Amino acid sequence: MANVSGVLERMKGCVIIPTFNEAKIIHNLISKVKIFGLDVLVVDDGSRDDTAGFARKAGAEVIRHTRNMGKGASLRTGFNKVINQDYDFIITMDGDGQHRPEDIDNFIREFSQSNSDIIVGNRMDDPKNMPLHRWITNKVMSMIISSICKTYIPDSQCGFRFIKKSVLKDMIFSTSNYEIESELLIQAAKKNYRITSTEIKSIYEGQESQINPVVDTIRFFRFILKDLIKEGFHILKLFLDDTVIKHGSIIFLSSLLGNIFSLAFWLFMIRKLSYTDYGILNSMSSFLIVSGLPTVIIQTVLAKYFSEFKALDKKEEIQALFRAFLKRIVIINLAVVFIFILFTPNIANFLNLDSKTFIYLSTLFMFFSNLSILTIGTMQGIHLFNGIAVNSIIQSLSKFFIGILLVFLGFKALGAFLGFILSAALAFIFSLFQIPSWVFKMNRKDYVRHKTGLGLKDIYGYFLPVSISLIAYTIFTSTDVIFVKHFFSDYDTGIYSVVQTVGKILLFLPSALALVFFPVTIQHKTQNKNIVPLLKKSLFFVSAICIMAIVFTFIFPRFVLRVISGNALAECVPLVRLIIFPMALFALDYIFIFYNLSFSNVRFIVSVLIISLLQIIAIILFHQTLFEIIAILFISSLLVFYLGLRSMYSFKEKKA
Repeated sequence: MANVSGVLERMKGCVIIPTFNEAKIIHNLISKVKIFGLDVLVVDDGSRDDTAGFARKAGAEVIRHTRNMGKGASLRTGFNKVINQDYDFIITMDGDGQHRPEDIDNFIREFSQSNSDIIVGNRMDDPKNMPLHRWITNKVMSMIISSICKTYIPDSQCGFRFIKKSVLKDMIFSTSNYEIESELLIQAAKKNYRITSTEIKSIYEGQESQINPVVDTIRFFRFILKDLIKEGFHILKLFLDDTVIKHGSIIFLSSLLGNIFSLAFWLFMIRKLSYTDYGILNSMSSFLIVSGLPTVIIQTVLAKYFSEFKALDKKEEIQALFRAFLKRIVIINLAVVFIFILFTPNIANFLNLDSKTFIYLSTLFMFFSNLSILTIGTMQGIHLFNGIAVNSIIQSLSKFFIGILLVFLGFKALGAFLGFILSAALAFIFSLFQIPSWVFKMNRKDYVRHKTGLGLKDIYGYFLPVSISLIAYTIFTSTDVIFVKHFFSDYDTGIYSVVQTVGKILLFLPSALALVFFPVTIQHKTQNKNIVPLLKKSLFFVSAICIMAIVFTFIFPRFVLRVISGNALAECVPLVRLIIFPMALFALDYIFIFYNLSFSNVRFIVSVLIISLLQIIAIILFHQTLFEIIAILFISSLLVFYLGLRSMYSFKEKKA
């Protein structure tokens, strides 16, 4: 009792009692409460009897509603009255005589021991005489509220409570009935207030309950549903406001627009060209991806170091890095053109091409793509993601219109392929105008001074893990169609190209997201921030899209094939149902690869390369059917996904 007296001596409290037609018992109830030296505020919720008069005679302050508005409204009226007065805590209790004033001791004792922000009465340890339907309802509701609050609250519907006034000042209530008791707990839990319970006894002597078991239960679940929806939108807003997801979504949506034209390009080609010509075009497209890998590698390396300099606000180093690699990329360009020309006959023979023209044109594509390394890498590194998005749309639009025009003019697969070349040239020219002018403005004297601080040796060293990772990923997702072109007939190559086109749609999302994910992850790492949450959000985002795509494609494969290729050949249906699984996993693997590149996880990178090489060996050894090719892809994607999960949890353990 000493603890209780001490609390009441140094702290001032008020008991709020909402009432409705309680004239018979209210005087006795208030008299017992006053023994504790607490002020009493009675909110008469439109009673038809003289509840207000008896309450005043017992020494309580009374506020009266002119009509019955509900328990929640009564409590809100009481809270608004006392919140600006000189109180430290508020106790709420029902006015129907079911709560014993003597149990106020339990609340004060619990507060003195735990200093909790909210203490809820618990009738469930000794629920004698509690009606069965109320016991069941309380159990279910308490389980739900405890789950939402992430705190065990055995009797969440009990109206007998101790509440610090500071908590009430931080609340905004929206309900007017019994669900206010749940609303208070949920809001408090979200704001990290501490909630505990204390045992009380309740009196059930045939009083008429003001609770309507049907109506108030419906109100409870309606409130919970609204709160869950509201919380869902709040989480979604926070999720979309995240740097990676927000900018990644912009890149994705713009890429989606560009990919719509890219997809329209392929849809037109798959309908307009013969299966043989389409197989040539798709094979050359994959060949460009493989041969253009050095471009992606250099761009990724530059993006990393541009991002680090941006995070450290080193503007001069960004200018110096841009100038340093301008000369180097020109030299690389000349070397690439020379290699392509030298090995043109061998490449054409491997791809079973009658004409070497496609290979010669590829050198032009490499030329412009290599020039774009610096411009796009700079934009990515200094987070000009909108510029990258616009550039992507420009390239897709130009490829679409130029390619289709040339095919209409009778150039067939060669005309479509020229669309790739000319669109790359236009995209590079446009990118020159997207980079801020200050990037170009560094004189030779300043360049020499800042060049030594770039750490070019470290930059060159980073080429190795990036090269290994992106070579491995390209092997996973692009070499299959090249081997199919080599081992299978032109007709089978055409069939597989259609199927692979459907599967590769899933790879559009992670490629767009990684443009943002990688530089932002580098920036977070440079600033010593935890990068695992970025990874989880990105994986969730990609997984959600992939799962929806898998389900839809698996259920409606013919519809998907008709939309993409114009018809649904029987040979394509089982293949397309299977290829979506490895492609979805490869989409997630792409995020894992850039995550591990951000902190140069050598073990993961080498393991991924080994798996990619094993995939090549497996395809060479087992290529009797197209089903075997897809099965090999699935095994590879699953192994990399497993390694990715291990790398994530390994990093978390190291941080811990």
